[in-house]
Amino acid sequence: MDDEENGTQSDDTDETRVMGEVETPEEVDPPGESPERKTLEIPLKTLGLLAGVILVAVAVGIGAYFYGKGTGEDLDAAREKGAKAGKTKGTAKGTAEGLAVGLKRGRERGFNRTYAPAYKKGYAQAFTDSGLEAPAAADIAVPKP
Repeated sequence: MDDEENGTQSDDTDETRVMGEVETPEEVDPPGESPERKTLEIPLKTLGLLAGVILVAVAVGIGAYFYGKGTGEDLDAAREKGAKAGKTKGTAKGTAEGLAVGLKRGRERGFNRTYAPAYKKGYAQAFTDSGLEAPAAADIAVPKP
């Protein structure tokens, strides 16, 4: 769709028309030479939209901070209540387990201390009750329980 008589050219090329001359992109920034400093042009509408998004994000962040800070008292109360409940439950469990272990050890020690003398006494008493002479306590063999 070139119209050479009017000096126009079709839009499907990568060429740019500057004051009646045609320049290709290579001619605008030749390789090896430092390009001129270019400025970035951002439409005002885009800047306004970007500023709005940033303000909304900041507002949400501030709101979340104050919401979290405002519920901190509940957290402290819950932490204290949990610590108290844990201490109570731990004390009860420790007491129950400690009591069970203590009773078992106490029974074992008590049994070990009293079994042999009680056996010997009962053995000798059985002889005496039958009208026989009881052997000496040192002569009585105590079986293992």
